[in-house]
Amino acid sequence: MRHPRPTYDSFSVADLTRAFIDGDTDALDELMFRLGRVPYAAALQHLNSMADAEEVAQETWLRFMQHAAEIREPERLAGWLWVTAANEARRRGKRDARLRLVDSMEDVPADESEPLWATSDFREAVTRAVEAKLTDRERDLLVLLIDSRGLDYRQISAYSARPVGAIGPTRARIIRKLQSYPGIAARQAIA
Repeated sequence: MRHPRPTYDSFSVADLTRAFIDGDTDALDELMFRLGRVPYAAALQHLNSMADAEEVAQETWLRFMQHAAEIREPERLAGWLWVTAANEARRRGKRDARLRLVDSMEDVPADESEPLWATSDFREAVTRAVEAKLTDRERDLLVLLIDSRGLDYRQISAYSARPVGAIGPTRARIIRKLQSYPGIAARQAIA
């Protein structure tokens, strides 16, 4: 004999959430009936596509089903659904924007010319600037910064006996000094 479906008129959202956690799938149906538009509306505010907003809403309900027991304030489920859907929609929007950007780069013709830094006269100008403008300590730091092993600031700090917080500002000063060297500044203006 089949049990009659309970009526949930007197149940709050928190009661329905707890009932779902306890295994009552009809409680989920009631929650989706009451709050079904919340994640859709949140997603639609961040996405241009109704189909994408619907997908985000479905993903949000799936997350609810997976994490319902972890929700600390079930009486605020509508807010949880809203925030979860909005966050997912923003992530999806950013991802889609990156994909559109990559797709549009196929139309950009490749620059076949040699990059400025690869020309021998530019490398010579940089070498002269390093010798003329930088102190021994700055040259040593520059060598560590361009080391092919890809050292991080912590490692550079250990090798150079400089505080980690001083490496970035010193690097910026080195770059400004090199950029101000006449042979480099003239080539930057051309490029």
